[in-house]
Amino acid sequence: MTDLNSLRTSLRSGEHVFADTLSFIAEGYDYQPQAFRNGDVDNAAGQNEGSCKTLGLALLEGLSDEDALLAFGEHYRSVQASPKATTTAISVR
Repeated sequence: MTDLNSLRTSLRSGEHVFADTLSFIAEGYDYQPQAFRNGDVDNAAGQNEGSCKTLGLALLEGLSDEDALLAFGEHYRSVQASPKATTTAISVR
């Protein structure tokens, strides 16, 4: 996957995996660890970096909320399949 349009197509395939999101970011962006807040959860710089990278990509490239969630791949699909579960992917919620 080499461009944003390819990423968007992959996101909507229903089979996108989170590792592909992280690879896309690593190949095309310079990442600097940042502290961030996701809902009620505070993350220090260097903590929960996958979410930081993915949410940063979404903001930088203007991804829709749905595409940002789809970028979490199997983790987001797991949350959708079990919306009441709280232990598998709290950062995606």
